[in-house]
Amino acid sequence: MSSSNYEKLGFFCFSLDFLCYGIGCLSASFFVDKLGVKFCLSISATADTLWILAIIPPALSTDKTTNNDMFIRSNGFIYTTQILIQIIQGFCLGLKWVAGSKYISECATEETKGFYFSLYWGLFMVSMVLGSLIAAFVTIHFEKTKVLLIMAAIAAFSIFIFITLTKPIPQERYLPVDNQLEEVQILKQQEDDSLKTIENRNNFRDIPKNNLKFEQSKHFDNENNMLTAQNQKQSGVSISLRKEMQEVLHLIQTKKMLPLIPQLLWVGISIAVYSGILVIIIIDTEKIGDDQYKFSQSMLTMVSFGAGEIMGSIFSGWMIDKYGNKKTALLNVILVSIYLRPNFYLGLIRQFKQYLIK
Repeated sequence: MSSSNYEKLGFFCFSLDFLCYGIGCLSASFFVDKLGVKFCLSISATADTLWILAIIPPALSTDKTTNNDMFIRSNGFIYTTQILIQIIQGFCLGLKWVAGSKYISECATEETKGFYFSLYWGLFMVSMVLGSLIAAFVTIHFEKTKVLLIMAAIAAFSIFIFITLTKPIPQERYLPVDNQLEEVQILKQQEDDSLKTIENRNNFRDIPKNNLKFEQSKHFDNENNMLTAQNQKQSGVSISLRKEMQEVLHLIQTKKMLPLIPQLLWVGISIAVYSGILVIIIIDTEKIGDDQYKFSQSMLTMVSFGAGEIMGSIFSGWMIDKYGNKKTALLNVILVSIYLRPNFYLGLIRQFKQYLIK
């Protein structure tokens, strides 16, 4: 956008995209449950393809070989299409992440959730690395419109992948709710106590021991199956879109989520910086070459960033499975604090030098 004289429009579209992304996440779980994971992922991939193709008109506006009177090069068409596609793509981003996370959660168990989600994020970063490498080498030899068509073709191929996505293999798990685990443990303890009482009686020899244990085990299994069926029935109840959004907002206000809000805000700000500003900073500070060369160098820089994300995701997944979420989150906060400290001092030194120059 900046190379096509639409820098302010680019920042506005980027902000609008993430605003609709946040709004779409509130209702994404409702649509994922209604439409299914495969359909939501396919729709999201289609929106990504259209989002890439929508950048072609601004790129053509600076192309001297094309006709200046083309309707798709007019400011009215460019502004209208950009605003509409950002709204659509932002909402579909919410669908994509919720549907993808749901698919991964169905593949994983409580013991392997760290590994599966780290693999999920690691593959996402691998695509970022490969995409940056493709963009770095392709932009030198091809025009911007051809580069966008190549990227759109890759995005369109992902539609086929999501359509043919197979269902995850069901994993054995028992996730109790409303203190039902405690109820099961109490029930088992009561049955063990009653078994010991019967064993102490004088007429216990007349009772077949194997049959008694079988009946006790059968009774316990029946109680456990009833609780599991109740959980499944409760999870299968259909709720309205309004109720779904209220539940999400209520989840944000819970005691477990409130401490995570500062970290989530930090993650959002950092993503906005590296995806919206970092490339522009590299292009503006690069003094050698034309715009295509500068963009190529910025993409090579993003490769190292993506490599760090891959290693961090693998390490975080291992930490979650071995030590739990709390210790992993605490380590993340410590690392962020260590990272911010030198940057803060460097900023103070730079401001002090500018003050001395003045």
